[in-house]
Amino acid sequence: MKRLNWNFLPLIIFAFLAFTSCEEKSKTEKAADEIENTTEEIGDAFRTDREELENDMEEAIENVDDKLKDLRKSMAEASDDAKEGINRKITNLEKERKELKRELDEVGDKIADNWNNFKSGVEKRLDRIEKDLKN
Repeated sequence: MKRLNWNFLPLIIFAFLAFTSCEEKSKTEKAADEIENTTEEIGDAFRTDREELENDMEEAIENVDDKLKDLRKSMAEASDDAKEGINRKITNLEKERKELKRELDEVGDKIADNWNNFKSGVEKRLDRIEKDLKN
């Protein structure tokens, strides 16, 4: 009876692995890679979109704060009739600022399914604030 020489076993395993690792990826592996790449691209786009919206919101809050300071300063010099209008503007801007701040805090919690609705609502608020700041 011949005995198998076990010294050649590691060499045989190495050769087997070397040849099988050089094979082209299967269709399933390629599809999985494509899905992973697409998912990463969508995630990157979502993060970029979210970061852009967050920056717009933070900038709007700063603009509202600046406008509120100006309105409060003008209260000291305003007539009684003008004070009523200024108070209305201050109240509206404070309300918008509060809601915008709340929405900014929620940006990180929103998932992709609700992202478009959330973003649309925030953009409408930013438009209203921009109009209020111009008046």
